[in-house]
Amino acid sequence: MKTFSSDYINAVTEGFQGNVNTLSHLQTLTGYTDNTVCELCGVSLSTYRRWKRNNNPNIASLRLLAVMAGYMPWDKWQGWEMHNGYMFPPGYSKNGIPPGEFFSFIFKNQYISSIEKRLKNQEKEITELKERINNLRKPDNQNLHHDKRWWQRRSCIRARSVL
Repeated sequence: MKTFSSDYINAVTEGFQGNVNTLSHLQTLTGYTDNTVCELCGVSLSTYRRWKRNNNPNIASLRLLAVMAGYMPWDKWQGWEMHNGYMFPPGYSKNGIPPGEFFSFIFKNQYISSIEKRLKNQEKEITELKERINNLRKPDNQNLHHDKRWWQRRSCIRARSVL
């Protein structure tokens, strides 16, 4: 696993914080050519060269280069690293996550969440249906009492007619 020197960490941190003097250093740390940086930042080669010459780069581009150089500025991403356009979780040096696959995690989690919600609703429906079935199976006490009296009267009438 690649370990970073304090100079490296300071450079990418300063780049992410918008220190305009770090543009060339960040490019060196990423190993990107001028053309690759231009493509990544969405600017022309002349604009990129002007940024370097005047020390006036776009701050968002500086941050992007800092991230591409390996800086993870968010608390929950501590220990993650970026190498050659792949993200690596702490402790891993092989099988990094490419950007396209990384973004698919978001959609996968949304899909799983919607399925879990549907499953919870279906479980609720099943519980309600089971309760209804159990209620239908229970004898209705009022009707049972009524049926009992009916059978008693019927028995009395039969008994009288036999006598």
